[in-house]
Amino acid sequence: MEKKGIEVNTIRKRCYASKDEKHKRKAIRRPNSDANFLKGTSDQGETANLPPSCTPALGDCDHSSRELTTDFEYPIRLVQPVSSQVKQISNVIEHKIEPELLAVLQEYEDRHIPDKLRTAPTSATEAAAKYKAEETDWKERQRAQDRAFSCVRESDRNKVVAEALEIFNGICNHCRNVKGIVVCHTCHALLCPACDSTFHFNHITHDRVILQGVKYKLKSNQHVDLLGKVQNRCVPVPIFEPGSCPCCLTVGSMRIQCGPDEISVVTTKGREDGFSSPEFECRICHFIKKPSSADYMKSDYWPGTLPNISSLIHGSALREWQFLMFQAPGTSQGKYITVLDEIAYLNDRDTKINRTHFNRASHEFKYFHYKIEKDILHRHGRCKACGSCPLGYHCDGNRKLYRLKSAKDRDGESLYGNDIIEDDKDQLVHTLKLEAKLGKPSVETCGASNFQALRSENSKAKNLDITGIVMMTCTHGATVRITKMKRGESFSLTHMMHMKAEQMNVKFFCSDVVCKYSKWAVKVGNRFPEYKSLTVTIKWFLSRFHGLVHGWGCRVLFNGHWNEGAADFIGEEGEQAFSIYSRFANSLKHTSSFVYNNNLSSFSFSRNTYVEKGMVDSLCKWLDAARKNSVHFETEMNKLLEEKGLTFSQLPGIMEQLKQQASIMEGRNLSKNWTAGELERELEGESFMMKVLKSRVAKFSDSSKARSVEHHKMTQKKARIDKIIDRLNEKGVIVTQQHLESGVFPWHADARGRLRRAHVNSINKLL
Repeated sequence: MEKKGIEVNTIRKRCYASKDEKHKRKAIRRPNSDANFLKGTSDQGETANLPPSCTPALGDCDHSSRELTTDFEYPIRLVQPVSSQVKQISNVIEHKIEPELLAVLQEYEDRHIPDKLRTAPTSATEAAAKYKAEETDWKERQRAQDRAFSCVRESDRNKVVAEALEIFNGICNHCRNVKGIVVCHTCHALLCPACDSTFHFNHITHDRVILQGVKYKLKSNQHVDLLGKVQNRCVPVPIFEPGSCPCCLTVGSMRIQCGPDEISVVTTKGREDGFSSPEFECRICHFIKKPSSADYMKSDYWPGTLPNISSLIHGSALREWQFLMFQAPGTSQGKYITVLDEIAYLNDRDTKINRTHFNRASHEFKYFHYKIEKDILHRHGRCKACGSCPLGYHCDGNRKLYRLKSAKDRDGESLYGNDIIEDDKDQLVHTLKLEAKLGKPSVETCGASNFQALRSENSKAKNLDITGIVMMTCTHGATVRITKMKRGESFSLTHMMHMKAEQMNVKFFCSDVVCKYSKWAVKVGNRFPEYKSLTVTIKWFLSRFHGLVHGWGCRVLFNGHWNEGAADFIGEEGEQAFSIYSRFANSLKHTSSFVYNNNLSSFSFSRNTYVEKGMVDSLCKWLDAARKNSVHFETEMNKLLEEKGLTFSQLPGIMEQLKQQASIMEGRNLSKNWTAGELERELEGESFMMKVLKSRVAKFSDSSKARSVEHHKMTQKKARIDKIIDRLNEKGVIVTQQHLESGVFPWHADARGRLRRAHVNSINKLL
C-alpha cells in the first residue's frame, strides 16, 4: 500500500496480530496523549507521517519490512522508509517520533541482527527448499542406502525367481531319508509326506505348498499320501489335553481325536473351515470327554457362539485387533475383518468371517483379561504415581464422543458395570435430585466469553442419544472417571465427578468454568448438607490455559499458578487425553449402547495401562524439567522483584489486595452503571490479560491452528477493552494506546513520569 509517509512495522517477540488487527482499524475515537513517544498500533497496513526533523536520522534508504526479535516485553514500532522517492510531508500526527530514538534503533538493527535472521525464509515453501539444499549426515546415509539397494534390486529379483523351485529339490529336513515334497513357509522346512502329516497335525495354521505342475497351497485338513496325491483328513482343533481321566483318574491317559461337529477357526491369517470339534478318549476306560468353552479358552481359542460352538477366534487375532484399536483410534473393526478376509483369499480360502461372532469374542476376550487384572488387585481408574492422595483432578467434557439415536440398540448391560463409567440410572437420579431444588443453570459469561459447559440443552443434539462424555483425569493423564452426557454438559455431571474426587482425597479440583461451578456447588451444599464438605475439603483450580479467556478477577481468585502446593499442575490434562479419545468417535457413534459402554471402558483401561507403562520415564523427565525450571523461574522472580522495588515478603499482601478487588469485580457484567473507579480497575486487569495472551502466542503457539485459537481469544479481549475505554472516555477519563502498552494509566500517581521512565528503561534493555 503506497501512502505519504513511512510504514510502521512492529518489533515483537514472534507475536502475531489478532484477526481484527489484520484489517484496517477504524478511526481512533479517543483523544491521544501529547506524550512524545512511539505510535502504538498493530495495523501493519497503516502509515504515519514523519516530521521533517526525523528524516536525516534515517537517511534515504529502501528497506524491506521485517520483524525484529528483541528482549523488549512490549511492542516498539520501527520506522522504515518505504522508498527514497516518498515525500516527507509534515502533517498532524497522533504521536511525534524523536529523531535520536530512530537513529538508535536503526543502529541497533544494523549491528545486532544476525545475517541468518535477515535471510530467514518467510514461508513454508521457502523453508522446505532451504532444507532440501542443505547437506546433513542423515541425507548422506540415505543416499548410501539408495545406492546399495539399487545395485542389488534387479539381480536379487531375478535370482529369487530363477531359484524359486529349487526349494522343492532335496531330502526331508526332518528324517533326512526321503525326498521332500511339501514346503512349509512358516517353519521354513522341506518335508516328506509322513513327516508333514505327523508334524502339522497340531500346527494347523502353517502355510504349506506342494509342486504339481504349479504351486498348490494345502489347507489345514489336507495332507499328501505316499503316492503324492492330496487327500482330505479329519483334523481336530488342537487344544490342551486333560491331565487325567475324569472317570478312572488315570494320569496321562487322555488322547485327542476328532468329534462329530465342524468348526471354523479365525486367526491372523483369516478364516479356515474344515476342522472338527475335538474330544478326548481315555486309553484305559475309553471314557470320552467333550471340551467345554473354558477348555477352548485355556488354549487361546475364544468361542463366538454358545452353547453350540461353531466358530472359534484365536487370541492372536483378538489381541492384534485390541492393540490396533488403541494405537489407531477410529479404526473400524469391520475393516480389520476385511483385511483378514483378504489375507485368507491370498491363501486360496474364499471364506468370510462372521462379524457378529468376532465382535462377541472380542468383548469376552477383553473382559476376561480385565477381570484377571482385577483379581490380582490391579487398581483400574487409580494412578500409581498419584498414590492415595492425588494432587488434583481435571474435569472436562467432550462432545465428539456421541452416539446417534438412529443407531440400532438392544437390551444388554455393560460387562464392566460402573467400574469407570457412571451408571445411567444413578446419573439420572442425581441430576433430578439437584434440579428439583436448584433448577437448571443458565448460560453465563466470564470476561468476554460464553461457555458451552453451562448448557444443559442443545438444539444441535436433538438427533443424539448420547451427546458426549464428561471425563475426570489425574495430573499424570490417567482416566479416573467417565460420565455420559444425555442432554448437555450440566453442572450435575461435574458434581458427580466432584463427589468421586472427594472420595479419593484429592487436593485440587480443576474445571474450565470453576468460577461458575464453585458458586453453584456452594448452593448445593447449602440445600443438601451431605454435599457441604465438597466445598470445604477440596480447593478450586482454574485451568491455566482456558483461564486466559476468563475475566481478570476470576484468574486472581482461582488461577492455578497462585495456588500454594499446585506444583506443575496445569489443569489441561483432560485436553491431552481428549486428543486421543476424540479419534475414537467413529467407532462409537453407530454402535449400540451395550457396545458403546464396552468399547469406551476397555479403551480407557488400555490407555491407562499405556500411561502407566511410560510413567517411570515421564516422571524422570518431569523432575529434571522441574529442577531446571525452578532455577530459571527463581531468577526471573528475583529480577522482577528488583525491577519493581519489592521483596518476596510483600507478595502475600499484594495478592490479598488483588483478591479483595477481584471479589468486588468478579462475575459482574459490564454495564453503563459502572463507576469510573470500577471501569479503571477492570481495564487494568483486562489489559494485563491481553499481554498474557500475546506472550502465549510467542511462547506456545507453534502452529497455525494454535495461533488461530489464541487470536480468537485476543479478539474477544480487545472488544471488551475497547468498550471499557469508550465508557471511560464518556466519563472524562482519557486513555490512549500508550497507556495500554505500558500498563501505566492516567489515574496512577505521576502517570506521565512513570510512562516516560518505563519507555526509557525499555530502550536501555533493548540496547
